[in-house]
Amino acid sequence: LSDNDTNTFLIGYIVFYIYDDYAYLVNIAVAEKFQGKRYGRLMIEKMNGVCHKNQCKKIILDVNKANHNAIMFYQKNGFDIVKIKETNDSKKQYLMELIFDEE
Repeated sequence: LSDNDTNTFLIGYIVFYIYDDYAYLVNIAVAEKFQGKRYGRLMIEKMNGVCHKNQCKKIILDVNKANHNAIMFYQKNGFDIVKIKETNDSKKQYLMELIFDEE
């Protein structure tokens, strides 16, 4: 999306919810021409900071087992595969989590 008056545009977004002592990452996306420039990692780091301030112990997410690029991205950012889940439409997903160290 572009705003010609301010010459600004959306390059990505992240959506997550905080529940009690953990967060659930719903979605993260970066516009194609900005991928590979560390914007995704920056959004993950910002989310981690918000989660830390809210005393979350971990972040969890679901990712399609066939989405190899997303799985590699999450693993590079500290997430581990916890288990395989099957959705209502018989697709397989990984449950992934990032556990914060106790300080």
